[in-house]
Amino acid sequence: MQEQITNFETKLGEKLKIKEDYARTKLAEYQEAAQAGADEASLKPMEEELTKLQQEIQQGRAQASQQAMGKRQELM
Repeated sequence: MQEQITNFETKLGEKLKIKEDYARTKLAEYQEAAQAGADEASLKPMEEELTKLQQEIQQGRAQASQQAMGKRQELM
């Protein structure tokens, strides 16, 4: 039973890690553009995308936590 829970949590974590890695890449791109002197019009869409990604990651973490709790209850 514990192994099933661990496997389930690992799969949820892997999905979040992919999105977090993508967000880190986008953040690096934003920082490079800002350091290179990109204008506000160029940076604004990047900022919006980063904000959206942060929200999605937070929601994903909350959902993963709820799903993991549900899985634990299901298996007990």
